[in-house]
Amino acid sequence: MKNTWLGMLAVAVGVGLGAQPADPTVLTAAPFTIIFQPAYPVFLCSALPAPGTVVSKITTIGGKNTAVTLALSGDTTDFALSATTVPANLVVAPGGISSSQCPAGATDSITITATQS
Repeated sequence: MKNTWLGMLAVAVGVGLGAQPADPTVLTAAPFTIIFQPAYPVFLCSALPAPGTVVSKITTIGGKNTAVTLALSGDTTDFALSATTVPANLVVAPGGISSSQCPAGATDSITITATQS
């Protein structure tokens, strides 16, 4: 996952020879965070989810409060994004999950990149 972090700092400073503030005001932006719910989804090979089933909800918080676009890489045969902007879902692809993905203990690596403009 590609996280983008933005730190903004604004310091209030007195103008001219007038009174100066006792403490400068500092404003910061929260770090950009990608949230997956659930973070680590698990399926039983004996009961694979149907195509279109939501695997994980994807949301973001923080950052610059601007548009976020998503991209999926890894197993794009078995999984897809419901949208390329948040909020979105990681879903089972239209062709379903291949039974060849189901040896006991198999793990699929999927990368979702979130880019904030």
